[in-house]
Amino acid sequence: MDTDRIDRKGGVLLLFEGGGRPDAQSICKLVDKLGHTSISLDPLQNTNIAQAGAGDGQQAAIWLELLSSGMTFDLVGLAPGAQMGVPLISHRMNVPDGFLESTCEAVCVIPGPHLSGGTNSLPVVRVMLGLAARLAAALQPVRAICWPPAGMMMGADFFCANAKSWVNGGPFPAQALTAFKQMSDGGLQSEGLAHFTGQELRIEPGSVGHYPTAALLAARLVQQLAPHGPLMQIEEVIAPDGSQMRLEPSGNGKFVRVWRS
Repeated sequence: MDTDRIDRKGGVLLLFEGGGRPDAQSICKLVDKLGHTSISLDPLQNTNIAQAGAGDGQQAAIWLELLSSGMTFDLVGLAPGAQMGVPLISHRMNVPDGFLESTCEAVCVIPGPHLSGGTNSLPVVRVMLGLAARLAAALQPVRAICWPPAGMMMGADFFCANAKSWVNGGPFPAQALTAFKQMSDGGLQSEGLAHFTGQELRIEPGSVGHYPTAALLAARLVQQLAPHGPLMQIEEVIAPDGSQMRLEPSGNGKFVRVWRS
């Protein structure tokens, strides 16, 4: 099996009902309709690569290399080969009622090997999400989308709307690429921001107040933090309600701690 292509992280998963995954032939037929996308490598048409993925006693994954905006991404887990595993899901957003990921099969859009050092780069992730959204719209019915760095599963329409907005110049899609959880001490903490900056956001207990409002504030702060890397010094910002917030890197550098000033 071509483990360099398969055993990588940083991709986005498209979930289908059992038996509903597309095959390479169906992708080849629709790729011209996706826009800004072409097939740059089909390993089934390359004898050496195809042989490298066979004969190891396991069902090999079938993949295609897609070119989008000058970057290559692998679409891995195509039928009838091995599917991609669905990671642990901690958060759900706009997922259809009664949806069970345990009954689904997954394919994954993931940066190609030459982009392996840039899987947390916003330009790479933005192009990847745009590609995944175009695939999700064309490969009906995609039941849900999974973003592993945040343990997030979301409805396909919600994902596509957020990805399209970002690609078209909108803000970082915080509600699609990060999640927020209430901690045991009453604080509110992000999950997924560290994939981009190395730090999670933490609104300290005394500054949380109304949790739905705090989650919206946290999303706005994530939009500001994600494009700029880790916070290295104390900053003062104005919240949407006009109040002043103090942002401070934690002592271990793993969190951005937030208080109302």
